Amino acid sequence: LFVIAGDEVQAEALALASRARKGGFATSYSLKQAGFGKQFKEAGKSGARYALILGEDESAEGMVTIKDLRSGGEEKIKQSDLLAQLDEMDKEGGISPTE
Repeated sequence: LFVIAGDEVQAEALALASRARKGGFATSYSLKQAGFGKQFKEAGKSGARYALILGEDESAEGMVTIKDLRSGGEEKIKQSDLLAQLDEMDKEGGISPTE
């Protein structure tokens, strides 16, 4: 996993990364503040299967977007459902691309 987050939600993003790690998922994130585009490039280079995207909108709604970096598919879910959803995606082989 690679966590991509806006500057204003860094603390929340680190908490998500910590929860994912405790759930058994290798998780990394950018150590320096950068725009979403640069973070996506770093995620692609990292070899991560999924990106967890957290911006102001997701934060306000208690949601997180999971993007499958192989297929390009993405899904917006409740933060509280993150670990269960990641386990399910692993069983299903990822997220289908959106049409």
